[in-house]
Amino acid sequence: MTPIGFYLKKDRKKQATLTVVFRCDASQAIGVGHVMRCLVLADALMQQGAKCIFSTINETLAVVPEIKRRGYQTILPESLAQINPDFVVIDHYYLDSHFFLTLKKMAVLCMIIDDICDKLFYPCDALLIHNLAYHEKDYRDLVSKGCRIFSGAEFILINREFLTRSNNRRKIKTPAETLFLFFGGTDPAQLTLRILRIIEQYNINVPTTNVVIGEGNRGGEEIKKLCQLLKVNLHIQIDNIAEVMARADLAMGCGGTAIWERLNLRVPTLEISHSQWQIPTFKALHKQKKLYYLGAESVLSDEDIANHLIRALTEGLNLQYCVCGGGEKKMAKEMIALAIENRKIP
Repeated sequence: MTPIGFYLKKDRKKQATLTVVFRCDASQAIGVGHVMRCLVLADALMQQGAKCIFSTINETLAVVPEIKRRGYQTILPESLAQINPDFVVIDHYYLDSHFFLTLKKMAVLCMIIDDICDKLFYPCDALLIHNLAYHEKDYRDLVSKGCRIFSGAEFILINREFLTRSNNRRKIKTPAETLFLFFGGTDPAQLTLRILRIIEQYNINVPTTNVVIGEGNRGGEEIKKLCQLLKVNLHIQIDNIAEVMARADLAMGCGGTAIWERLNLRVPTLEISHSQWQIPTFKALHKQKKLYYLGAESVLSDEDIANHLIRALTEGLNLQYCVCGGGEKKMAKEMIALAIENRKIP
């Protein structure tokens, strides 16, 4: 099979490179999931010979140092027009019509990554539905007729480490012997701290508890003290989160990309929402028995959470799982083919 990178070459001396700009942000309020899933697609595109650039705010680099570690160029959002890219991938809830008007003037191909299906979509050439609660039929009337839609578990963007471990899943133990707590890289609702306090207050004992936080967690110092007091394992900005997650008999989380990581590793999970956008997804996945949704953090009492946690630890959760991810190379190939069709690549 001819590698797709072949089609990016004009001849041996000169290479026509597809330039892809990812417009995504991360912060204490937004979280890091939008950027992390874009990194998965960027890696796949880069392997096919594309050049990838991240257009993002300054705070992003502080909470997602992985962008620089992987060697990607970054630019501020206002510099996008100066790059003159072939493709712009948008993973953002807050961009308005002015931004899309700018793209139209640039005559650039546009791909949108979405997981909330709550608005009319601006014209785009491709759409990635990053949510198993929604399907192509939910979006078809919102995008142009020729829009290429990527939908389904195959196209969920998760890091390769979660794919390689999904085939070696050990048997879940009941009562649970290992609890895994992860509420995102920045944990905007400070749920890590809240759950640790609940564990202390209600004297919830688990043989092993692993807590993972990012460097950007603003409650980091208090979390460290509580972990020492409770004798639980604290992992900060680790590179082997899939390995730690895969050991768990039960997990607690708050959505984002980690939903699909835990689902792929067959880790039963209690989920708490901290944003109104998450609620429809959680309700749908709860109905499908892919996770157990407790409710919104703003209305759940500590006693409610403690009771749910104790019951899940002692009785287990009867859930169904599926394999997610692995389709990013196929997606990258189709994006390049789309660029060739539209003569973005000679």
